[in-house]
Amino acid sequence: MILTSPVRSRNLDPMLEHLILSVVNLSPHLVNVGVIAAEKLMQALARLSEPTVLLGGSLNWRACAWMLEALETVVRKKYQENLNVIYSLCHNQRVIDQLRVQTFDAAMDSVQKRAHILRAKDANDDANGYYDTEVDPWEARDDKWRPTEAWWHSWHHSLPTSTLVVLHGHLQPQIEQVTGHDAGQHWPEVLATIQGADVEGVLPPANEPPKRPFDFGAVRW
Repeated sequence: MILTSPVRSRNLDPMLEHLILSVVNLSPHLVNVGVIAAEKLMQALARLSEPTVLLGGSLNWRACAWMLEALETVVRKKYQENLNVIYSLCHNQRVIDQLRVQTFDAAMDSVQKRAHILRAKDANDDANGYYDTEVDPWEARDDKWRPTEAWWHSWHHSLPTSTLVVLHGHLQPQIEQVTGHDAGQHWPEVLATIQGADVEGVLPPANEPPKRPFDFGAVRW
């Protein structure tokens, strides 16, 4: 599974995609998500948005997009019923910001550096000062696929982050008024601020999201 898999470039496990699609399809109905579960959702988004995952396969970006879609649906349709999710989103806004500004070149550099570190560790070359500038994380792929800048731009600009960005921009000034810049030490106050915030007219309409069909033979977009 992707949360524990090596950095070597590869497609996502289909079972993980099925799991994420289940979260997407359940998102309009999620209520009272707990603190730990809300944080796990953000941890999953953080992992799925890492360059090693996004660049691991031609369709890996979909899992990240689906997770964003699920979070946006929760925000639009079940704001008051999921204050822990809203809190976790505000607390982890850097994950979304980094994903939005990530460039193809920066993502490629990150993957190649990570691949070099793992290769050097496996070969014990780091102790000898060895550095291979030609490490290619995709060299062992059977399908010979490699990420390109055109491929990156074909999906990156369409990631569904607008609602989450608008929400953070609306809530953050209110949170800072109560806690300053140390919101992590004022959880009850932040939660009360989130609960009392007026998001009417701020967030986009809570339209019914499309169902994401899947079967155990293939994941269909």
